[in-house]
Amino acid sequence: MTMKAKYPGRCRECGRPIRVGDEIDWSPDGGAYHAACQASPQRPSGSTGADAPYALHRGSGSGHRAYAVGQTIQITGHRPANWPEWVTVVRARQEWVPEEGLSMGVGADEGYVYEADCRAATEQEIAAAMARRELRTIAKATDAERQACIRRVRSSANHVTTGPSASGETIPIDPKGRETWWIGPAGIWITESTYDDHHAWRVDYDPALEADIRRLFGSAKKETSCHATKS
Repeated sequence: MTMKAKYPGRCRECGRPIRVGDEIDWSPDGGAYHAACQASPQRPSGSTGADAPYALHRGSGSGHRAYAVGQTIQITGHRPANWPEWVTVVRARQEWVPEEGLSMGVGADEGYVYEADCRAATEQEIAAAMARRELRTIAKATDAERQACIRRVRSSANHVTTGPSASGETIPIDPKGRETWWIGPAGIWITESTYDDHHAWRVDYDPALEADIRRLFGSAKKETSCHATKS
């Protein structure tokens, strides 16, 4: 049955939005699709073209970001039986939806709908995507271990009014150098400097802690002294 759409939605064939007033075909068992989109047994539902037959969409309101051309994606959750598990983006686009966003797949009343036309990913693309995922997993675990190390030291350290005055080695905690490890025979410090505010935390020297710091935060550099005063 062909009609004009009374409500916003999404085409079951191309995956793109259906807007109020669009010409659509609709059936109780098959749902709605653009009148210009013709179902074909040779083309999977949600197809977009011979070079990129798989259509993906997601919304900014659900915390998603735009697709990127060349991005390789694993389709998790519900996946049509005739779709591959991994696809690579051939074309990407985004559209701002100012209202009725929940009906358009935004995930909020307003926001962006992100869409992508994809093809089946190659074995090389899948392997590269899995390797990048593994690196992200390792980086996330390492960052969590770093934060746990800092919390462990701060919770057991003495909050002192002055930092180390003897020579030792420093290892930056953050890229801007606002927080720094200081390692020397007199102890291990965390020094923190923000504009004119300075703090320091000290624990007794522990070789196991030093090994953890070097493993998690990288190499050290020589420094003659480091001072911090409590404001």
